[in-house]
Amino acid sequence: MTNLSAACRFQRNPTHQIRIPKPEAFGRRVLRLASVFLAVLLGFSSCSPISGVHEGEEKNPHYLAGKSRVNSMDYTGAIEAFEKALETNPHSASAHFELGLLYEQRMNDYATSIYHYQKHLKLRPKSNMAESVRQRIASCKVDLAKSVAFSLVNQQVHSQLTQLTTENAALREEIQLWKNRLAQETSLASNRTVQAANSPPANPVGNAINRSPTPPERVLPAATPPIQARPAATTKTHVVKRGETFAAIAREYGLPLPKLLAANPSVEPRRLRAGQTITVP
Repeated sequence: MTNLSAACRFQRNPTHQIRIPKPEAFGRRVLRLASVFLAVLLGFSSCSPISGVHEGEEKNPHYLAGKSRVNSMDYTGAIEAFEKALETNPHSASAHFELGLLYEQRMNDYATSIYHYQKHLKLRPKSNMAESVRQRIASCKVDLAKSVAFSLVNQQVHSQLTQLTTENAALREEIQLWKNRLAQETSLASNRTVQAANSPPANPVGNAINRSPTPPERVLPAATPPIQARPAATTKTHVVKRGETFAAIAREYGLPLPKLLAANPSVEPRRLRAGQTITVP
């Protein structure tokens, strides 16, 4: 009865109308609700799946073993553990980051460190460590360039040191040969002096007494056979190579050093240079 009377009153009083919102206001409300709903969805998506992936990487047993070995300063074992973590999960950005640190700070292997840092950035370009990783890559490139340059310099220095050592040994040998030659010549000169001092002096008076007053017979000299010309000795030449000395060349041809030096009187032994031609007797 009450409902029927209310309906009758509604029909009799046309001023009581249902308020329908305007289309513009209704659209604004729908947009507000949709934006709030979208923000909530984005919040859930940014928190749960990605963070869950990161947490899953760091809960890997091999990753945890690597962190434990780093704390105990077993850096080789830590590298092995993080490598195993990558075998089970090749997309583990956390394992790549830890390997980059170890190869940079503990192994001084800057090329491998750069590789793992770049893999970390590729897998997680917007991580909170991204800027630090980029700076570490730049630093590793500088250190890598220094190490390569230093290695080249070391090779050159080692080569030059080896050459100088060889030349020094050859010079020492040559000096010793010169000393031996000088000692031999000094000994021969001393022997000649002693022999001259011990020989009896000439007796000109006795020679005059024993001389016959008669003139000596003239003796015709015997005919001597003609002297045959000796064949000219064949000589060879040798072009000096880099680092060679007279002593080394004499050993090569099986000659005494004094003989080789005598065959080249105009050549200064200490100024022997590559490309110079000397005579080999």
